[in-house]
Amino acid sequence: MVTDYNTRALSYETDVLSALAGLANALATTHGDTYFAGIWKEDLQTGLCWYVSGSDYSNSDVQVASNQSSPSWTWIAQRGKEIEFRGWENNHNVANHEGVTFFEHWTNGVFKSEDRFSTIRPKALLLTGRMRKLAVETISKHDYEWKNSLNKTNNDLVAARWVWRVRDIKTNDELGHIAFDFDPVHFETRDVYCLLCIAREKYGEWQLTCLGLVPTDDTLEEFRRIGLIMLRQKDWFGELHVFDPDEETAYIRRPSKDIRFVRTIRLV
Repeated sequence: MVTDYNTRALSYETDVLSALAGLANALATTHGDTYFAGIWKEDLQTGLCWYVSGSDYSNSDVQVASNQSSPSWTWIAQRGKEIEFRGWENNHNVANHEGVTFFEHWTNGVFKSEDRFSTIRPKALLLTGRMRKLAVETISKHDYEWKNSLNKTNNDLVAARWVWRVRDIKTNDELGHIAFDFDPVHFETRDVYCLLCIAREKYGEWQLTCLGLVPTDDTLEEFRRIGLIMLRQKDWFGELHVFDPDEETAYIRRPSKDIRFVRTIRLV
């Protein structure tokens, strides 16, 4: 529904959340979940794992209006673009998870009024998770188009619009790919912070889905999202939790004591 809805033009762009309010209200009432700006509190990990796919919608006014009023962590910030969510088979016997396993609170509320379904203003999520810095491979206008096409055929984000390789800053080893939320041809910041959102194992192969972030200032306490990152190296974030693979709903069997890369940040 998000994929179809996000590229539709509305008579009034201020109605972008109001148009979803009725459905969101009904689901919240039925399931008892908490709705925040296009994602659900109880499904935070997967709700944050969206990426821009396909091609841009032609209505640039849609994108400008939405980007000025929405936090970077919600897909609503990308109004006018096609959106996909990372998908996993619903089988916990072969899929373990770790990442942003909890959050502190939603800073000062996210909404302008009592109607949390239809109004929004930029506010921060206070998240705790494993975070490291990596490097985006240098992008030049000369080789951007053909390399972007090549990257899209050999990674876990084949439907993404703008895909680029990411590397370890110290070793320069290729770690995976980033799906940018925007055309990165003019992206000048090479260093990007990678916040682990979900780590899963299937048939012995690891998939680490992360948020690609850049700091908003020099304090390195507040960040904004620029894309979604897929990594394959299980130990890049240190030792992860060990889950019981035989339970219908996987639970932590042995918590990791490795906290080298654990950070608490504000995501705006």
